[in-house]
Amino acid sequence: MRHAAYVVSVFVFRNEADGLVVRFIHQDFQAGKQLVIDDVPIDSTGGDQILLELTHSDPKTNDVTARYQFWKNGAPASAPVALRGAAPIFGPGEKSWTRGGFFAFEQATRR
Repeated sequence: MRHAAYVVSVFVFRNEADGLVVRFIHQDFQAGKQLVIDDVPIDSTGGDQILLELTHSDPKTNDVTARYQFWKNGAPASAPVALRGAAPIFGPGEKSWTRGGFFAFEQATRR
């Protein structure tokens, strides 16, 4: 049986207008689609760290939600900010599991 391959991500990103945002996206590789669910401008002076969360709070749905929170010196520097929308993280059929992954990347600068 072939399963849908979904990727749901929340990350800090410099957008096309060179603004810093927290971006929440859903990619469906089987359908060949990518959807930006929410793109929230942020001010990087809010803290020296940022906590990014995906939450699956309702076991009756396949959806996850996203939020972020600034931290400074190891303590919360802001209240958590919920991003709009939700995205499916489990595929149809027998796929009742998901796998988390973490990665970091940096945009190259030109000299």
